[in-house]
Amino acid sequence: AAWAVRCLYALSVLAVLGGKPWPVVDTEPRQEVCSARGRQASNGSGLALVQRARLLSRERRSTVEIQSAVFEDTGVADVGAVLGAHQRRAQWHLRAAVQRRMGDAAERPPPERSACPFEAPDLKSFPRSGAAVVLTDGRYLLDASAGVSSLTIVAGAELVFKDMPGLTLRAESIVVEGVLRLGSQTCPLLAAGIGITLVGERGADFAKDEAKGLVVEKGGMLEMHGKPYAPTWTRLAESASPGAMQLVVQDVVDWEVGQEVLVVTTAWTDDSGNHQNEVRTIASVDSSGKRIGLSSPLRFGHYGGQEYQAEVALLGRSITVQGDEQSENDNFGGHVMCKRGSECRVSGVKGFRLGQLNVMGKYPFHLHLMGDVGQRSYFEDCVVQRSFFRAFTIHGTSGARLSRNVAYDVMGSAYYLEDGVEERNLIEFNLGALVHIIKPRSDCAPSGGRGYQCGGQPGIVVDTEAARIVPTDATAAVFYCTNANNRWVGNSASGGFSGFIFPSLPDAVGESRNTGVKPCTKPLLEFDSNTAHSSGRFGARSGCIYVGGRLTEKNGRKHDYTYVSGRTTPEGGRSAGAWIFTNTKTFLCNRGMMWWGRGAAEYVFGLEGFEAHDVERSSQQLGDTYMAGAIVSARTGNTFASSDLPKACVGFEMYGTGLMTLLADVTFRNFNREGDVCVQDLVQSNAHKMTGMFNCRGFAYENVDFSKRFLHTWRFACGSAGGVHRALCGMGAACDARCPGLSGASALGNLQVSDGTPIGWELGATILGSADISTNPIGGRREWWHLDDSCELRSDWGFWACPTYGRREVISLNILKGLYGQAPDQLTSSDRRYDPGLVEGLIYHFGHEDRYIDLGFGGSEMITGACCDIGWYLHLNEGAQKELTVYLHQMVPEGGLVFATSYPKGAMLRVHRCLSRGCQELTQAASFAEMVRASGTRYFFGEDGVLYIKLLDEENSYRSAVGLRQLNHQGTRRNHRYTVTSDKGGSVPFSLPRTLLALPTPQPQPTPQPAPQPTPAMTRAPTSSPTFAPTATPAPTPQPPPAPAMPQSDMEFCK
Repeated sequence: AAWAVRCLYALSVLAVLGGKPWPVVDTEPRQEVCSARGRQASNGSGLALVQRARLLSRERRSTVEIQSAVFEDTGVADVGAVLGAHQRRAQWHLRAAVQRRMGDAAERPPPERSACPFEAPDLKSFPRSGAAVVLTDGRYLLDASAGVSSLTIVAGAELVFKDMPGLTLRAESIVVEGVLRLGSQTCPLLAAGIGITLVGERGADFAKDEAKGLVVEKGGMLEMHGKPYAPTWTRLAESASPGAMQLVVQDVVDWEVGQEVLVVTTAWTDDSGNHQNEVRTIASVDSSGKRIGLSSPLRFGHYGGQEYQAEVALLGRSITVQGDEQSENDNFGGHVMCKRGSECRVSGVKGFRLGQLNVMGKYPFHLHLMGDVGQRSYFEDCVVQRSFFRAFTIHGTSGARLSRNVAYDVMGSAYYLEDGVEERNLIEFNLGALVHIIKPRSDCAPSGGRGYQCGGQPGIVVDTEAARIVPTDATAAVFYCTNANNRWVGNSASGGFSGFIFPSLPDAVGESRNTGVKPCTKPLLEFDSNTAHSSGRFGARSGCIYVGGRLTEKNGRKHDYTYVSGRTTPEGGRSAGAWIFTNTKTFLCNRGMMWWGRGAAEYVFGLEGFEAHDVERSSQQLGDTYMAGAIVSARTGNTFASSDLPKACVGFEMYGTGLMTLLADVTFRNFNREGDVCVQDLVQSNAHKMTGMFNCRGFAYENVDFSKRFLHTWRFACGSAGGVHRALCGMGAACDARCPGLSGASALGNLQVSDGTPIGWELGATILGSADISTNPIGGRREWWHLDDSCELRSDWGFWACPTYGRREVISLNILKGLYGQAPDQLTSSDRRYDPGLVEGLIYHFGHEDRYIDLGFGGSEMITGACCDIGWYLHLNEGAQKELTVYLHQMVPEGGLVFATSYPKGAMLRVHRCLSRGCQELTQAASFAEMVRASGTRYFFGEDGVLYIKLLDEENSYRSAVGLRQLNHQGTRRNHRYTVTSDKGGSVPFSLPRTLLALPTPQPQPTPQPAPQPTPAMTRAPTSSPTFAPTATPAPTPQPPPAPAMPQSDMEFCK
């Protein structure tokens, strides 16, 4: 009964929103909304399946999206509450990417024809001459096939094609200043074989616009409308095996016997000489419109399982614009160009043997420098097959539309935004497959994601040359996106270097280079319901969707380009707002999504409703990003391409430094092979160390071995990469002796889990922290993330798992000797090390001599660990420093870390805290408890010579998204710090404080006035005879030292 009520409620939402049914917009095999069933959560709470309804406006229709999601049962009774529940908690049921689709033949019946241009009474006969023909005025009818050397339709003249089978016009060039009309929007041409053939060789005048072209000049109009078919492409509803003679598809089609169809590959490899795309002829279509008989059997298997399905596209159209057979000899086909001031409306047309390789502007279908066309020009329901240079190009044009097109077998990037000034275009429901890289680079050979191919992180540098006039074609993509301020909806991409590439353009290029437009500053308008697969094989960090690389012109010279394919600085070269990709699906990839990214004050990239199947990595995201509502499958039921699939999968790999990542409501499937792991860290450096960068919740597992849930990668200090990552510990055996065990980053590796489900316990939120190798002679280093007795060592993960009890955070400090007004540049640059400030020693947990980490290890000043019920005691190899700076790289805004270090008894100390509002001097507290209760404004110096400071950054804050929050870092860049000056330094005893109890709640303190940087006045501590102990590296005695002598009323330590 409850399910029936919910289903009726979902249907009532539809009625409220529009009063009539709309199609359910997904591209998976159909499933009735009300037949879905909830599933029991792993924590035993009851979950209810509810529906999200969203009204989506479209140019010609409206649809409602019904998205199946599992929520906590909140008893909602209205749409707003449903949407609110969606924002709070989403466990994606059955699928994550619920994608819009174009509608099928049942939903898009062909309209009645009316006002057919070829039936007008005043039409003149077209000249039959084979010479150059100029139509000067009046309206002409082409009612018989003809051939001319050239055709010019001047302003005031019009040529109309009759609707008759096989009607063709052959010409070397066609220039339209008036009107060329093949059908109309209300009267498409239905007869088969109508078309235009453009003829000629690559001669001396090949660069002229009209050479082997159909060019629409200012004031001209091109109307070409072939018979409409719906849909122009669909997907398999079930797998088709090798030898199959029938396809079962998801949508009702109105395709015809004798037409050709494309069955797109479901293998990873999709290269020009090695692919499994197949073209077949339709032998039959059954009465349901969903079963298509083929005239010959399939050679390859094509997967149509629950995770993903092969696309099936119609290649036939009633109108064809083509190049002659000579086109194949020199890659010099025909082209269609629409210029500024013209209007081009083209639908239901096939382009075959079009495009002129490496001739700028000579593309199959091209909107050229038209400015803002206000949706008056478009290409829809068209096909480009066997193109020698691109497919559909929007160049210097905004407000245009590419809808429901197919591009197959294309040289260079297919759907192409050329200069970076193109904005507000709608690119919807297009398919592209088998895109060829132009002049492939030998150093970008297919790698399957392994090795250092294609230049690694920096990528390759490619310049313009005659054999590749646009260097980005060395990484040709199905969709090439130079300006994010456009809408990509419902598209699917197979093959190419990547399916979608978003390079960064600091300035517009080409013909638009002097417009002042800076494409990299443009925000993303929309990226929804898109799919990319069978790509990302060229280079170790390529992806099916790739946001990275940079294109510039050399010294402002038009069309003289330099392209850097990899990670570019600063931080991806982008300064636009947040990019959110919704309902995105990737499969058969190296990385499903590769985002080189950038840092900002907010999360700048998000994947909402994301799927990745049969991939090596689901997504690699640099910058501050999140993923919410996702499914990642290490392997699927696709057995047709088993030898070509990735051999192992890392569901998500955290990058090692300088970013923040949130994962929420992610389901991992089938992680049970050698090398499979759901979440893994990347910790290769000794200088670039992890802060508290990663938080997650709502993980679910299907057919996943417990040991595969997490993995801490052991990267040895002396085996780290060179350059800034190297360990400053000598070479060879000397390095191994001085810096045994893991790298600095690996020792500090951590992630936070906001619920206990992935850990398999009832202790709730958890910190996972690195467990160093057991053979490391510095044994206490293995215990740094061992926070209390409730922790568990998960050796198969390489992590300690410790509950947070709602009060623990991961924080990070940079500790340097000396005083600094500004943080040294080296600390915030790629070096991340400042040798003059380097100080070495050990930092211990209060009360635990066996739990420590080494400061200065490998030449780095950074330490990351747990706060805030665990005190940190610093014991330096060189003894107490007269000047010490502690940068609050990542520090809590309340609670605080109790930080301690020893000074000679009788030392006079001054302690300052510097935030953005200035520096203030801390006053000495009369007791430890008084220091703790203060909000970082007191210090305590005990009779034993131990200085206690509660470190606190009240100006820091948390970032929040997808029901998670993360403590901001980069306090070092903001110069947030504590400084200590002392009149005495040198050797001091090892005086480890006892374990902290739960700390008192800080009391509000009056805001002190900013004070200048410290002056020489000192506060003298209580005196007694000094004692000395050996420097602890590690501490020599296995027994804990005597506890500091403190008044009983001040004790805040465990006994």
